[in-house]
Amino acid sequence: QNVKIISLSPDLSDTYPAIKNHLKFTGKHIERYTVQVQLQGDFLSIGTFLTELLTLPMTINIGKIRIESELSKGEDLSCELVVYTYIFFDKVKTQT
Repeated sequence: QNVKIISLSPDLSDTYPAIKNHLKFTGKHIERYTVQVQLQGDFLSIGTFLTELLTLPMTINIGKIRIESELSKGEDLSCELVVYTYIFFDKVKTQT
């Protein structure tokens, strides 16, 4: 998409609210992981990249986004975003 990814920092800790310990049954469960992304590009390229990111076949949400102009570099923009990815499980392992 003509963007330059400066950094891609996944956090492998489950950031979904801690509800597993309070469940009394087994059923569906969700885990959420964050990925911090920094990229550069022009306005249209960043917009196209974000649109394609949201249309991926996996469940992804953009939680925070910040776009700043790099005035010294002409039309370049820097973009920082936090992406949330989700994993769904059929059964919950409850602690006893």
